[in-house]
Amino acid sequence: MTKTKWVMTKEELVTFLESVLSQVKEGKLTVDETTVQLPDKAEVEIETEAKKGKKEVELEIKWEVEDKTAEEAESPEKQNGVESQESEAGKEFAEE
Repeated sequence: MTKTKWVMTKEELVTFLESVLSQVKEGKLTVDETTVQLPDKAEVEIETEAKKGKKEVELEIKWEVEDKTAEEAESPEKQNGVESQESEAGKEFAEE
């Protein structure tokens, strides 16, 4: 599993989300040099939380896709199953 976090301006966030949107429309998403074909359905979670006098909003998007890597294809316990991969476009934003 790979998890990446960034701190970005509102303009940078808009550019990032537009890039993600474009890729989702094409049916695939590339994260850290890994490209996954996206299924038709995604699980979306939006969480708000008050913390230390500030509000946080977290957005998470998950797609469950088949993992077709050669290494896992050789693994007997994974040959018949579907592995869950998360493509996370989630960030925390604190209101000031």
